[in-house]
Amino acid sequence: MTNSKLTPLEAEVLKWLLAGEDSILAALREQFASASILSRNLTGHGFYLNFIVSTSVTRLHEKFHVKPDFCFGDVKASIDSLEHGAGFLLWVKSGVLDFLEGYTYDESWPVEIESFELQYITGNDRDLGELRHQWKTESCISL
Repeated sequence: MTNSKLTPLEAEVLKWLLAGEDSILAALREQFASASILSRNLTGHGFYLNFIVSTSVTRLHEKFHVKPDFCFGDVKASIDSLEHGAGFLLWVKSGVLDFLEGYTYDESWPVEIESFELQYITGNDRDLGELRHQWKTESCISL
């Protein structure tokens, strides 16, 4: 995917969510590389960024021991215009990258985001073991 269609926040969040030495994350990075943005829907308290992924990609549950439908969200953002920041979930449906969800905690989503800082919910080090557990057992959990 070309980052020119993504906002700076979306691009950085996706980079963080897909980072790590893990075969499932590597497969998701491959899916993302073949993806296009289908739509961006603003909800007032967040957004949904929907993807179209090439039909030739391998569905995750066909290659790995994971559920066909899951999501994960271990990245949070501090955003100047939000008192409580924002969270994000990356959704996989039928083994394929489906959409990125961004949300606030009872605040309106800002019209413009000029600066932000990201971090993993678990701190500087990502808990890949917890993510692997979620992919196999949970339909969706935010750490």
